[in-house]
Amino acid sequence: PWTTIGICWLIVILSAFGFFRFHQEKNPMKLWVPAQSDFYHDTNWLMSKFQNGFRLESVLFEAPDVLTPEVLKEILGVDRKIKSIVTSDGVTWEDICFKIPEVDSSLEHKSTDKTILC
Repeated sequence: PWTTIGICWLIVILSAFGFFRFHQEKNPMKLWVPAQSDFYHDTNWLMSKFQNGFRLESVLFEAPDVLTPEVLKEILGVDRKIKSIVTSDGVTWEDICFKIPEVDSSLEHKSTDKTILC
């Protein structure tokens, strides 16, 4: 039995050397987005130019109750006005808006067709 125990410990010790090369990837771009994709290339360009990759802008609406139909219609109107802006070069909101990539998973589909996997 001592030979078996010794071999097991030897295997454990040799396997533990793998932890020296262990690296946990936290960047979702490297985990989910192909390195050859346009999205990956464009996002890296944004991060190099703007440090964080994007600039966050916020619009705050103030009203006694922002969930009334009148206020929601006003918010929708502002949203549509922003999205309809076109620069003199023809650049639109959709051209510059930073979109977070969505992970497509066959488990997330709600299709009742059993032949569709993804």
